[in-house]
Amino acid sequence: MTVEASPGQSESFDSGVVQATAHFKAQRFEDALRVFRSLRSSATDDSARLRLQWNIARSLEELGRYPEALPIFEDYAKAVEDPVRSSRAQAKIEALSPKVYGVISVSCVGGSSAKVTLEKHGTTIPCPGVFERVAPGLWVVIAEGEKLDRQRQVVTVKAGQTSPATITFKNMTAPPPAQVAQKRVWPWYVGGAVLLATGAVTAWALSQDDPAPVHRGRLCLENGCD
Repeated sequence: MTVEASPGQSESFDSGVVQATAHFKAQRFEDALRVFRSLRSSATDDSARLRLQWNIARSLEELGRYPEALPIFEDYAKAVEDPVRSSRAQAKIEALSPKVYGVISVSCVGGSSAKVTLEKHGTTIPCPGVFERVAPGLWVVIAEGEKLDRQRQVVTVKAGQTSPATITFKNMTAPPPAQVAQKRVWPWYVGGAVLLATGAVTAWALSQDDPAPVHRGRLCLENGCD
């Protein structure tokens, strides 16, 4: 779209429009942007200012300066009344939004009733949920709910990407720990007494079975073997 000459504008304005349009068509977008901005600052006709606003946004778009172009397209869409021009602006907004903003997708573990808030954004949604149109950078997701610990997680957002955030609540119900069978340990003196008693009984039994026991001298008790 180019700015048309209007009766209320001077000849210098009209020649400036021609110059800026020539720059744009020749892909000299920096020059076109400079002239379009200069023309808009001096324009007195609202219709001409609105058309210049479109051309400024288009120049910024061609320069890859999407964060600057997007809000200008959005303002243009709010101001324009013609449905065709409005539809064209909406198409630009939909195309540029993914290049400017990112998305945060939040899920919660152990907190079905939780709600999440994006710090410094002011938006609170149920968890799981998705935050749309988030500017690139570091963001803090705050999760909380009834009978749930307040949790915070830092998320890095990049334009055109979906950044996941998983919130795990600490006071979630956990299964009881597995019971490990404990090996019973007897004190050494109890074990020794049992061994001594066993040896004594064995010696007595042998002596009862054999009047002249040949095994008696082989029994090793606490005094050693004789």
